[in-house]
Amino acid sequence: VSIAVKIFELFQQNLCDQIVLLTGDTDLIPAVVTARRLYQKPISIIFPYKRINAAFSSVTDQQFKIKKDTYEKYQFDDPL
Repeated sequence: VSIAVKIFELFQQNLCDQIVLLTGDTDLIPAVVTARRLYQKPISIIFPYKRINAAFSSVTDQQFKIKKDTYEKYQFDDPL
């Protein structure tokens, strides 16, 4: 719920031109659909590695996937 509320807050106060969500959870779809309809601003989805959900393809403007090597490239060193 907090992510959905933040989407509406950002769009309502005109604090951004686009929202990009890092998720694969379909519970955000109703908020995405409604926010896009009310504010006519794009919302894109980035799927975590090994995660994809086709349900987002018809409700978001763009979808991206994070590849395994991207995680490895930006991962912090193991402190042990």
